[in-house]
Amino acid sequence: MQFAHFARYDPKGNTINLSLLDFQTSRVSSPAVDLAYALTTGTQGDLRMKHWKEWIKIYHDKFTSDMAAFGYDATSVYPVDDLIKDYEHFYHYAFVWGMQHSAVRAIEN
Repeated sequence: MQFAHFARYDPKGNTINLSLLDFQTSRVSSPAVDLAYALTTGTQGDLRMKHWKEWIKIYHDKFTSDMAAFGYDATSVYPVDDLIKDYEHFYHYAFVWGMQHSAVRAIEN
C-alpha cells in the first residue's frame, strides 16, 4: 500500500492533527464508489440496511456545503437523487469488495 501522511505537532511534540492519503486506488470516478465502499466495509449489515439513505443524505449535505465553499451549487452539479441512484448501482461492487476484506480479515486472524 502506498500512503502519504501529513501531521501537525504541538510544541511538546504531541500529534494534534494527522491525515492519511491512500494512493492505492487513485482514480476519477463517482463519489458513490467510495461511499459504497466505505459503508459496505465499515458498517454492520443490519445498520447499513436500516440507515443507508440517511447516511447518504448526511454525506450529500457535507458535499453540498463543501461545493458551496468553492462557489458551486451541488444540487445542480450532483443532486442527492443522482448520488442515491449511483450508490445503488455501485453497491454490488462494494459488496464484493467487502467479501474480499472479510476473507483477508479471516486469514489475518
